[in-house]
Amino acid sequence: MPPPSPSVAPTVSRTDRRVMKLTRVRANSQDKTSRTLHFLHPDGTGRGNSRVGFVSPEHVPAFEGEEGWFEMERVRAKPWSYWRAVRRVDPPPHA
Repeated sequence: MPPPSPSVAPTVSRTDRRVMKLTRVRANSQDKTSRTLHFLHPDGTGRGNSRVGFVSPEHVPAFEGEEGWFEMERVRAKPWSYWRAVRRVDPPPHA
């Protein structure tokens, strides 16, 4: 029996950082107290029908409101990479 393969630790590169606007998606869009399912950002891969990216709630610090601007970093991991919010920031001037 072969030995188990070593796990690969996630990595973050400084070039994989950018400011993005996140929009909260709730279980019940009419109820602002319902749980957050995920967040959307307009920087999707463009593959298929998706023009937005998804961020899990556990990768975003708690904040008030339905939208917010965040400094995001891409975490390179297996089996797939994901975005994580580092901190909340002011909107960029062009927004």
